[in-house]
Formats: sequence, structure tokens, C-alpha cells
Amino acid sequence: MRPIVPAFVAAALLACFDPTYRSPIACGERHGCPPDMYCHLTTLTCESTPDPGAGFDGGVDAPAVDPDGSPSDASAAVCTLYVPQTGCPAGDKCIVVPVSNAPVVTVCTPTGSGRGVDDQCLVDSECTAGTFCLGICREYCDLAAPRICSGRPGKVCSGVLSISPVGFCLPTCHPLLGLCPVEGPGLGCYVDSQGQAVCLPLPRMPPPIGGACEQVFDCGPGAGCHGGICRRYCDPTRRCSAAEACVPLPHSSHGVCIPDAVP
Repeated sequence: MRPIVPAFVAAALLACFDPTYRSPIACGERHGCPPDMYCHLTTLTCESTPDPGAGFDGGVDAPAVDPDGSPSDASAAVCTLYVPQTGCPAGDKCIVVPVSNAPVVTVCTPTGSGRGVDDQCLVDSECTAGTFCLGICREYCDLAAPRICSGRPGKVCSGVLSISPVGFCLPTCHPLLGLCPVEGPGLGCYVDSQGQAVCLPLPRMPPPIGGACEQVFDCGPGAGCHGGICRRYCDPTRRCSAAEACVPLPHSSHGVCIPDAVP
């Protein structure tokens, strides 16, 4: 029988053989990232920020950045996300750097295992060109001119990660049910900023109802992050408690339960 090597031992061994290895750093609401890293919005771990001074293979220009390492303007993109992709060398794909409410930055990265649209994934490198890992490989779409999303029917272009104008083709669902059983385990139903109910990865350790949050899918099944707080979803068929009111969400037929004392 092969011996089982504990994870921390394996990490230490890897660090010995690979001096560039970094153990995963958790991030999110309470924990930021080192200056040379950014917080990945779906894995909630710190990842290395592409080096703007290194350039990219294939003659692609590096994004312009300010002294603090942030993109200087929206022209920082170096390749095109939508299929057929352009701007990356053979064997690479174009991905978006998932930083909310910031100018869009795209970089070239190895294509990896090439899982297709609607295939389950853990990291972006598993997904084929033109897709991004949100628990499942999802197609990029343009919020300014939504393209028809392929794969399973019933998808919409969602700006859930606030990387405008980049959106993702996500299946629709019913937020009061909380889960997305047709899509598989590990996915919950959340209302995005456009009022669309879409399937997104469930959090590993969701805050309680009333707890602080950042992304709409930070909260557990049947709830979403709205106004920086985890709120239960509601509609005329599902009332809130006697001490709460069902406040409609913008552009949606659903709402969230908010204590009556809070306007």
C-alpha cells in the first residue's frame, strides 16, 4: 500500500524542489492579498498578477499599468475573449483577470485540459478557450451586445462578477429553491445585478443570514449578498418572517427579506 503524504508535508516538499512554489493564500472580505497578487473571485485564493513588464508570447502587448500595478485604462486588454479568440500564441487561450469594478485586463495562458462548455471544473486552466470556470466552464459573453449562449438552453448573459462589459453565459433558476439540481451539485441560485436568477458556485463557508458579504454568491442556498449583507430571497409566494418585509430587487420579480426597522 502506498503511504499517504499529508498535504502540509507535500507542500513543504514541493517548496523544496520548486523555489517559486507558493502555498495557497485565502482571501476575501477579511483578508487581502500581497501586493504582487490579486484575489480570485471564485476560488477566493490569491493568484499572481501577470507581470506587465514581461510582455506576452506571440507579440501581444502587455497591459498598461499604473505604479500601483492596476490597469491604467480600459484599453489594457491584450487578447480577445470571445471565440474565435485572437492575440494569443498557439496552445494558449485568452482569459479575463477577475477583478471586480476595474478596467478589463485579459492575458494569455496555457489552454490546459480543455474541458468544454457546461463541463464541471475546479480552476480556469481546465476550461477550453472562450470559457471561464464558475464551478462549471461557462462561456464569455458581451453585456453590451449579448451573444447567443450555446450548450444547454435557458441561459442568459450575466454580469455577476462586475467585470463589465464581460459577462458569462449562465443557466437560469429559481432563487427560492436555492439549488440548481439540473446543473449538478455545488451550485446555488442567485439574483444578479440585472435581476436575473442564475446558477453560481455555492460558498464553502457562507456567512449567516444578516452577515457581511461581498459577492452575490457568498451566501448559502436560498439567500444572496445584497447591500453587503446575506439576505433570504422572497416573493409573493414565499413571505418573510413577521419582523421582516420583502423588498423587491431591481429589475427582478424576486426580493430579499429585510427587517422592518431598516428602510
